[in-house]
Amino acid sequence: MNNKSFSEGVGLNYPVKIDFDQDDGLYIAEFLDLPGCSATGITATEAYDRAQEAKEQWLRLTCELGLPIPPPSRNRNCTLVARQASEAKKTEGGKL
Repeated sequence: MNNKSFSEGVGLNYPVKIDFDQDDGLYIAEFLDLPGCSATGITATEAYDRAQEAKEQWLRLTCELGLPIPPPSRNRNCTLVARQASEAKKTEGGKL
């Protein structure tokens, strides 16, 4: 993937892990294949949307530095993690 451009990288489907941080009361969305690329939000949707923006910034900087863009992994457990986090929050009466 060393030769991937920014636009090609943005189009790749990277798995996102979404967890709820009980201490901070925030959702954390993290791209597992992009080290340090994460975002937080009051809702799982907000964290996901912010993570998409962080992904673009991460990829832009990686390209500018001439570093390789890693390929997306095939981690299918991420959807389950996101679903469990949102269901836990629903049970607590919080917003998604």
